[in-house]
Amino acid sequence: MDEEFYYHKPEQSYLARNKPVTIAIVISFILLVLVLFLEKSKSVINLIPKLRGEVTLDDEYTITKVKNKFPLIVRKDDPFFGNQLRFSGDINSGFSKVAERICKSGDTVAEVGAYFGFNTIIIANKLRNSGQYYAYEANPQIYKCLKKSITLNELEHVIVLKNLAITSINGQCPIDDYLSLSLTKTKTAKTIKSSCRTIDEEFFGKRLTKLLVDLPEYGFDVLKGAYNLIENSLDLVIVFSFSYDAASQHFNVEEELKTLTSKGLRFYILEENDELRQVHINELQKIEDAVLVMAHEDPK
Repeated sequence: MDEEFYYHKPEQSYLARNKPVTIAIVISFILLVLVLFLEKSKSVINLIPKLRGEVTLDDEYTITKVKNKFPLIVRKDDPFFGNQLRFSGDINSGFSKVAERICKSGDTVAEVGAYFGFNTIIIANKLRNSGQYYAYEANPQIYKCLKKSITLNELEHVIVLKNLAITSINGQCPIDDYLSLSLTKTKTAKTIKSSCRTIDEEFFGKRLTKLLVDLPEYGFDVLKGAYNLIENSLDLVIVFSFSYDAASQHFNVEEELKTLTSKGLRFYILEENDELRQVHINELQKIEDAVLVMAHEDPK
């Protein structure tokens, strides 16, 4: 009889027999290597703003570039868009996207709460050859930075910059000092006194075609001071940052929307396909946050 040969399977290791354990160990190792790499590469990551052409002014402020093109002075530790802008050149803002789309060459634009001027510089460049841009910034420190940014971009002939708060009254009023959030590292902004004026007062006897209001908490107060302009300017288009929760802390949102409707305004939101869709105020009560376009007629 021929000799028989038997194949003996080699005994598997513990890790081979326990695939979930093996996978967990491999993932943990990869994560450890990644953490070590990131720690080592922080200095490299911090070079990105400089590689984008950033110029440091002092420990607090720097000149970055918007869309890798337009110089803009910002605070380095700005709590809203400072780092995002410094590292990418953009702020990924739905409001900015709609505002840039709506504003055209030849427009007269008013921006309430211009802040450091991300929208200001981009849109004013569209009006460089035809149009006027009114930028309102109540915080005196931010106002000074924006004034310098306007000069850096050679837009003095396009932009009228005013150190004013736009509200529903004329006179003096308290405003939130959002710059204090980065200075104190708190969640509550300090308040400072500011001169304030209404849009109706600012543009009495003047033409305004676009009004930009990116103030989710206090935006309705701006519109209260623009009722006369809204009723009598049929070509006026308003881009409005809407947050039901934020606005409801200070206003009866339903009543505010009904009042604007009574003055002839229709409401539109930008869909994912970049088309504007008209919405009823009842629908807005179910939307937590949105960028609204308000107009008497279809703003397309």
